[in-house]
Amino acid sequence: MSVEQNPPGYSSFNINKSIDSLDKEELKKVAKLYRSNYTYTGNYTIEGTTITHKRLSATSPKDWNTVLKRDFEFKGDTLILTTQEKINGTLLRIRWIKV
Repeated sequence: MSVEQNPPGYSSFNINKSIDSLDKEELKKVAKLYRSNYTYTGNYTIEGTTITHKRLSATSPKDWNTVLKRDFEFKGDTLILTTQEKINGTLLRIRWIKV
């Protein structure tokens, strides 16, 4: 399985400019945008209403060969994933809606 999370506007970002033509603020904007895109690939198992992602590779090397566990539920055309660990003090929910 693979996961890719892109920020709004990521697909329309202009990548045709030469990096040498960018000033410091433009370079910061590019770095922030690329940092906000996150991708990983791995194996998964499902047990009851828990999915375990065994990440093989990821955008960030620190996440290689790590495990994520998420509770999941379907509500109509929506898949809801909820973290089992707190991130910045909160349990996060990700909603994927079939379009």
